[in-house]
Amino acid sequence: MHIRECWPPCQGRSSDILILKFIKMLDELKEMVKETLFTKNQLTFIVSAPASAGMETCLVNLLEPDDECIICINGVFGGRMADIAERCGAKVYRVESEWGKRVEPVQVKRALEQCPWPKLVALVHAETSTGVLQPLQEISDLVHDATVGSISLFKGMKRSL
Repeated sequence: MHIRECWPPCQGRSSDILILKFIKMLDELKEMVKETLFTKNQLTFIVSAPASAGMETCLVNLLEPDDECIICINGVFGGRMADIAERCGAKVYRVESEWGKRVEPVQVKRALEQCPWPKLVALVHAETSTGVLQPLQEISDLVHDATVGSISLFKGMKRSL
Protein backbone atom coordinates (compact mmCIF):
# COMPACT_ATOMS: atom_id res chain seq x y z
CA MET A 1 0.00 0.00 0.00
CA HIS A 2 1.28 3.42 -0.88
CA ILE A 3 1.10 6.16 1.75
CA ARG A 4 -1.16 8.21 -0.57
CA GLU A 5 -3.84 5.53 -0.22
CA CYS A 6 -4.02 6.21 3.52
CA TRP A 7 -4.39 9.99 3.11
CA PRO A 8 -7.75 11.76 2.57
CA PRO A 9 -8.35 13.03 -0.97
CA CYS A 10 -7.07 16.53 -1.71
CA GLN A 11 -9.66 19.30 -1.79
CA GLY A 12 -7.47 21.91 -3.50
CA ARG A 13 -6.38 23.60 -0.27
CA SER A 14 -2.77 24.78 0.02
CA SER A 15 -2.29 22.34 2.91
CA ASP A 16 -3.28 19.50 0.53
CA ILE A 17 -0.51 20.53 -1.86
CA LEU A 18 1.97 20.51 1.03
CA ILE A 19 0.78 17.05 2.04
CA LEU A 20 1.35 15.76 -1.50
CA LYS A 21 4.83 17.30 -1.57
CA PHE A 22 5.60 15.76 1.82
CA ILE A 23 4.43 12.33 0.66
CA LYS A 24 6.57 12.62 -2.48
CA MET A 25 9.56 13.59 -0.35
CA LEU A 26 8.98 10.60 1.98
CA ASP A 27 8.78 8.25 -1.00
CA GLU A 28 12.05 9.60 -2.37
CA LEU A 29 13.72 9.34 1.03
CA LYS A 30 12.47 5.76 1.43
CA GLU A 31 14.06 4.85 -1.92
CA MET A 32 17.37 6.40 -0.82
CA VAL A 33 17.28 4.46 2.46
CA LYS A 34 16.59 1.22 0.58
CA GLU A 35 19.57 1.92 -1.68
CA THR A 36 21.78 2.70 1.32
CA LEU A 37 20.74 -0.53 3.08
CA PHE A 38 21.04 -2.62 -0.10
CA THR A 39 17.43 -3.81 0.07
CA LYS A 40 14.40 -3.89 -2.20
CA ASN A 41 12.06 -4.66 0.69
CA GLN A 42 8.86 -2.60 0.26
CA LEU A 43 8.32 -2.65 4.04
CA THR A 44 11.36 -0.45 4.61
CA PHE A 45 10.38 2.62 6.61
CA ILE A 46 12.03 5.54 8.33
CA VAL A 47 11.94 6.11 12.08
CA SER A 48 12.30 9.84 12.65
CA ALA A 49 14.07 9.55 15.98
CA PRO A 50 17.45 8.72 17.50
CA ALA A 51 18.91 5.28 16.71
CA SER A 52 17.94 4.08 20.18
CA ALA A 53 14.28 4.58 19.26
CA GLY A 54 14.79 2.35 16.23
CA MET A 55 16.36 -0.34 18.42
CA GLU A 56 13.51 -0.07 20.89
CA THR A 57 10.90 -0.19 18.12
CA CYS A 58 12.43 -3.41 16.85
CA LEU A 59 12.87 -5.13 20.21
CA VAL A 60 9.47 -4.28 21.73
CA ASN A 61 7.76 -5.62 18.61
CA LEU A 62 9.74 -8.88 18.56
CA LEU A 63 10.12 -9.80 22.23
CA GLU A 64 7.48 -10.97 24.69
CA PRO A 65 7.76 -11.85 28.37
CA ASP A 66 9.80 -15.05 28.95
CA ASP A 67 11.32 -15.05 25.45
CA GLU A 68 15.03 -15.84 25.43
CA CYS A 69 17.46 -13.72 23.45
CA ILE A 70 21.18 -13.21 23.04
CA ILE A 71 22.45 -9.64 23.10
CA CYS A 72 26.07 -8.81 22.28
CA ILE A 73 27.53 -5.90 24.22
CA ASN A 74 30.78 -4.08 23.51
CA GLY A 75 29.66 -0.50 23.98
CA VAL A 76 26.86 1.73 25.18
CA PHE A 77 24.31 0.77 22.50
CA GLY A 78 24.64 -2.99 23.01
CA GLY A 79 24.05 -2.38 26.71
CA ARG A 80 21.02 -0.28 25.85
CA MET A 81 19.59 -3.13 23.73
CA ALA A 82 20.01 -5.54 26.66
CA ASP A 83 18.21 -3.08 28.97
CA ILE A 84 15.32 -2.74 26.51
CA ALA A 85 15.03 -6.52 26.09
CA GLU A 86 14.94 -6.98 29.88
CA ARG A 87 12.20 -4.34 30.18
CA CYS A 88 10.24 -6.41 27.62
CA GLY A 89 10.41 -9.29 30.11
CA ALA A 90 12.85 -11.36 28.05
CA LYS A 91 15.59 -13.50 29.56
CA VAL A 92 18.75 -11.95 28.16
CA TYR A 93 21.93 -13.93 27.62
CA ARG A 94 24.62 -11.26 27.51
CA VAL A 95 27.71 -11.75 25.36
CA GLU A 96 30.08 -9.09 26.63
CA SER A 97 33.35 -7.88 25.20
CA GLU A 98 35.60 -5.16 26.47
CA TRP A 99 34.64 -1.76 25.08
CA GLY A 100 36.75 -1.12 22.01
CA LYS A 101 36.99 -4.86 21.21
CA ARG A 102 34.72 -6.75 18.84
CA VAL A 103 32.45 -9.60 19.87
CA GLU A 104 34.10 -12.79 18.68
CA PRO A 105 32.02 -15.48 16.96
CA VAL A 106 33.23 -18.07 19.51
CA GLN A 107 31.56 -16.00 22.25
CA VAL A 108 28.25 -16.14 20.38
CA LYS A 109 28.73 -19.88 19.85
CA ARG A 110 29.08 -20.38 23.62
CA ALA A 111 25.93 -18.32 24.21
CA LEU A 112 24.04 -20.46 21.67
CA GLU A 113 25.08 -23.54 23.67
CA GLN A 114 23.43 -22.00 26.76
CA CYS A 115 20.45 -20.66 24.79
CA PRO A 116 19.99 -22.92 21.75
CA TRP A 117 16.63 -21.42 20.60
CA PRO A 118 16.82 -17.67 21.10
CA LYS A 119 13.96 -15.58 19.78
CA LEU A 120 16.66 -13.25 18.47
CA VAL A 121 20.36 -12.55 18.49
CA ALA A 122 21.17 -8.85 18.44
CA LEU A 123 24.34 -6.85 18.15
CA VAL A 124 25.30 -3.38 17.05
CA HIS A 125 27.11 -3.74 13.73
CA ALA A 126 29.23 -0.61 14.12
CA GLU A 127 29.23 0.36 17.80
CA THR A 128 29.24 4.16 17.65
CA SER A 129 30.55 4.64 21.19
CA THR A 130 33.75 2.71 20.39
CA GLY A 131 34.03 2.66 16.59
CA VAL A 132 34.25 -1.13 16.49
CA LEU A 133 32.87 -2.98 13.47
CA GLN A 134 31.51 -6.44 14.30
CA PRO A 135 32.29 -9.64 12.34
CA LEU A 136 28.66 -9.68 11.29
CA GLN A 137 28.91 -12.22 8.47
CA GLU A 138 30.66 -14.80 10.67
CA ILE A 139 28.19 -14.30 13.51
CA SER A 140 25.24 -14.41 11.11
CA ASP A 141 26.51 -17.66 9.57
CA LEU A 142 26.97 -19.15 13.05
CA VAL A 143 23.43 -18.24 14.12
CA HIS A 144 21.96 -19.57 10.85
CA ASP A 145 23.83 -22.85 11.30
CA ALA A 146 22.77 -23.20 14.94
CA THR A 147 19.09 -22.28 14.64
CA VAL A 148 16.42 -23.38 12.22
CA GLY A 149 14.45 -20.63 10.51
CA SER A 150 16.69 -17.74 11.49
CA ILE A 151 16.54 -14.49 9.56
CA SER A 152 19.13 -11.75 9.24
CA LEU A 153 17.35 -8.43 9.56
CA PHE A 154 20.22 -6.16 8.60
CA LYS A 155 23.64 -6.60 7.14
CA GLY A 156 24.03 -3.08 5.74
CA MET A 157 27.81 -2.76 5.32
CA LYS A 158 28.87 -3.24 1.73
CA ARG A 159 32.55 -3.68 1.22
CA SER A 160 34.12 -2.10 -1.81
CA LEU A 161 37.74 -1.34 -2.53
